[in-house]
Amino acid sequence: IGLETRTYSAAQDFLAAAIPDCPGCLIVDIRLPDMNGLDFQAQLSKLGVQLPVVMMTGYGDIPMSVRAMKHGAVDFLPKPFKDQDMLDAVLAAIERDRQRRAVDGDISKTRERPGTLPPREQQEMLLLTAGK
Repeated sequence: IGLETRTYSAAQDFLAAAIPDCPGCLIVDIRLPDMNGLDFQAQLSKLGVQLPVVMMTGYGDIPMSVRAMKHGAVDFLPKPFKDQDMLDAVLAAIERDRQRRAVDGDISKTRERPGTLPPREQQEMLLLTAGK
């Protein structure tokens, strides 16, 4: 299917690596060698890593899946899962990341040239980029 992949043996290995500047996603198991997958997801958020996450586990329950989804997981797959289910989740996650990057790029371009907007839209852009 032509997707480039990288593997990491532990969460800290990923955090120590350079994050590629291209659309992608993370496939995260709930049981990682060095931390819980949900804690890893929370740490990514604190660090501002915006890559979409697909969670998988052989030990999940409904509260765990709800927590993952509330924190932005694209999907939560119980093991064993069908290959097609994982592929669908990964493709959806990559598409979500592409869309986020496109929006981020549009916002950056607008920030670079705010004077080209009408005064009311300049004010709205300032509020939007400030997160209000």
